[in-house]
Amino acid sequence: MRKIITWLVPPRKADVAMVNSGIAAYCSANTVSDRDSLRLQVCIEGVFSYLVQNIRSMKAWNEIRIELFREDAEVKVVMQHCGPGGEWDQALKADSSIQIRRTSFESMGLFIAHDMLHDLTYDSWFDLGSGNCTRVYDLIYKLSQ
Repeated sequence: MRKIITWLVPPRKADVAMVNSGIAAYCSANTVSDRDSLRLQVCIEGVFSYLVQNIRSMKAWNEIRIELFREDAEVKVVMQHCGPGGEWDQALKADSSIQIRRTSFESMGLFIAHDMLHDLTYDSWFDLGSGNCTRVYDLIYKLSQ
């Protein structure tokens, strides 16, 4: 996979527009269909809103790092932060049998993203250097041919 761009975004729901406008510009310049571009933006917005809700629930102000990667017919978006986890993180673990339920606006966005993406997973680890838990969400979107 080739890394395309990295964004560092404050945890404010409106700031997902910075990422989505970058996604739209990238897709337009790289022959990705409008349909795929819009679907990818919806997925990013759904996961981003979920992360913002989690971070702001603890009155933390940790930025969200978002990276875009591309390989042939696949786009990967990695979202990472050091804030608190959310109620559906365990449902996004690789071998989880827990199903995401639509219990809030944010979980609805996560549910939609999970349904539209080829893969949506979560992992975390404790970073001794920063003294924080790093939370990583991988979004894999398969482009239509």
